[in-house]
Amino acid sequence: MAKVKTRGSLFKLTISASLTTIAQCQEFSTGETKNRTLDVECLDDSSPGVEMMNDGCVTQEEGSATLLFDPDSTNHQFITDSILAGSASFPIAGSYVFADATPASTTFSAVGFGFGATVAVKDVLKANVSVTYAGPLTWPT
Repeated sequence: MAKVKTRGSLFKLTISASLTTIAQCQEFSTGETKNRTLDVECLDDSSPGVEMMNDGCVTQEEGSATLLFDPDSTNHQFITDSILAGSASFPIAGSYVFADATPASTTFSAVGFGFGATVAVKDVLKANVSVTYAGPLTWPT
């Protein structure tokens, strides 16, 4: 099994029809891509376990990233500008790029962002970004 480094992982968004690096990630979480399941246990079921069934749908949890933040960067301002512009700016195509040799990436369509800055003594300025996806991420296969 390969060990994949994480330093150098990137958060990218489409700006002016071009997939553009927004920032190097200090960390990110894509959120889980999951099969949706249903509880199909019957009232007359005498077994102690709960019977579950896959309904064929896939759900995607919200993602988040901690980025090295530069308030003067137009790429960083793109996120806050998109939030303030409302629905007119969405959906926005994006990707998380893993820092492996290939490099592999997972792509998404964002329908919303959250944004906040983190300031701490003896640390660099960071941005906390949340991403609401239009649907499941596209994973490397």
